[in-house]
Amino acid sequence: MAALVGMLAVDAVFDFGANQFEVKSYYCALLPTLFSFPALLRVLVPVAFSGSFILYSLFTTRSFWHICTCFCLICGGLPCFYTSISTVSNICSAKAGTSIAVQVH
Repeated sequence: MAALVGMLAVDAVFDFGANQFEVKSYYCALLPTLFSFPALLRVLVPVAFSGSFILYSLFTTRSFWHICTCFCLICGGLPCFYTSISTVSNICSAKAGTSIAVQVH
């Protein structure tokens, strides 16, 4: 979990930064690493590790809160991940000299 929080903290630095060129450069450099081996392991390993413990807790205790956690992660996390990847893909495919405009769905 600490690795994921660290990645989110680095992303937040660029998200709240004022320089659009740096934001575009960072995310365009980061995007290919999410889908190429072995770089994808930096995200996949912490997610799989955390997810395995969540699923283990779900199947051993069958707690209402564990079911809610899984529901939120699947129904909230996956659409957010897809939207983020789509937005970054659009930003990276924009021409180099254009301003970044993000459309919120």
